[in-house]
Amino acid sequence: MSSVLASSGATRAESIETGLREEAPRVMKYLNDHHYGTVGVLKFEVKKGERLASLHAGTLNAAMAAGLEHALILLDDPARPIDIIHDASAAANGRTHAATFRSAAGRRALFEHEYPVAWGGQNKRPDAFLTGEVVVGKDMKMLEVIVQAFDRKSPERLEEVTRVRNVPVDRNVLVGIGQSFAVSRGLRHRLSRDVDVDASIDAAKRDDTGASPIKDGDDPVKLQIFYDGQAVTLEADASSRGELKVKRTKSADPKEGQKVKFVIQNVSHDTVGVVLAINGKNTLFQEDLTSKPVAECTKWVLGPGETYTVEGFYMTEDGKDVRAFKVLSNDESAKADLSPDSKGVFSMVVFRSAAAGPDTTALNASADAGDLSRSSKQKGTARSLPEIQAALRSATHTHASNGRLLADRLAEHPAHSARRVTQKGGRGLVVDDTQSTTGSKLNRVGVKLDPSPSMSLFIRYYTGPSAVPAS
Repeated sequence: MSSVLASSGATRAESIETGLREEAPRVMKYLNDHHYGTVGVLKFEVKKGERLASLHAGTLNAAMAAGLEHALILLDDPARPIDIIHDASAAANGRTHAATFRSAAGRRALFEHEYPVAWGGQNKRPDAFLTGEVVVGKDMKMLEVIVQAFDRKSPERLEEVTRVRNVPVDRNVLVGIGQSFAVSRGLRHRLSRDVDVDASIDAAKRDDTGASPIKDGDDPVKLQIFYDGQAVTLEADASSRGELKVKRTKSADPKEGQKVKFVIQNVSHDTVGVVLAINGKNTLFQEDLTSKPVAECTKWVLGPGETYTVEGFYMTEDGKDVRAFKVLSNDESAKADLSPDSKGVFSMVVFRSAAAGPDTTALNASADAGDLSRSSKQKGTARSLPEIQAALRSATHTHASNGRLLADRLAEHPAHSARRVTQKGGRGLVVDDTQSTTGSKLNRVGVKLDPSPSMSLFIRYYTGPSAVPAS
């Protein structure tokens, strides 16, 4: 049974990042008041509308945990630090499948192990864990963030620490929860918040009506998938309304040994950047979308009317190391160690060229707000706390001052660069082949892209045996 602190906040924030940053000092005070020495942050649940809360809604589950973990490290006092566990969910998954914060028994099991502290190279047993829930309204315009805690002494009690209400949902949040959407062409050069609202309306409409995301005339990029040269039929996913799945047919299901390729076509009048990912891995250099914001990933750049065919993961710019897509057998698929947030999902996120004029300044200011989940995950390290804090300050453009976290709004971010290629040419998971082949050379081009996406598409192509979530 949850209990609420009398001092718990019910604040509002302009974005999910600012809300997390503003409430982090309250969370740190809670930890100090309870005299916790070692604390871990587990993945947050995400609840969309009337659906059940999920630990695998998309990349936002892990991003919220990483953002809070980073915020606590930045606020930590090197003279009397609280030891913060690094990536507690991943560490818990590596130790037991019986541990979960969803039950008292599971929470109790989480305290039976030692976990890596984010600095100093030590493993310690935690005194408490933090977790929480992101609740997205049915209309997908607003969300609420709830931060919770439980400790070793009373694992049966899940206590609310704080919450942030009425946070506007933006396009990056929609991508983070795996929600398909497209922005109307006529709105893309308006103020960022207007475009976010339009994206939320489109996402909610698809979610409510079950409309297929591939039949929208406003989609700037079309995606086709081929198995052994035969086009795959996509259909609306009844279990996740408004999203897509691969239609099950004997000829279409990927089988061991089949060749898989993707064709992306820019049907708009703008230059676009496209992040095309398989199981959460970017087809360019296998960048991990669960640990790197999708806006910062390397993109395929397509001019108006251009079409590219992608037949493997490009590992180098010279095209000499291309890992062709490979379909695993049923047994191999079940054993594949992939993030459950992205396993069995094809995803495509599209960024239009940035607008000129005043609106660009607004978008840049939004991008400079200091996303706390921006830095890539760091493995347990022997570096000191001050060294880790310095690295996080640089990566997140955020610093601690008088017990608060402040964004470095004057920090300059480099223009988004992308690499462009002119190309010549039982259900299983699609992964990379260990054998390298040679592909087209990639050409680096400088292109200014809107940091917020104009479209996202998520396609469920594989559903294996469900595993018990560890956290």
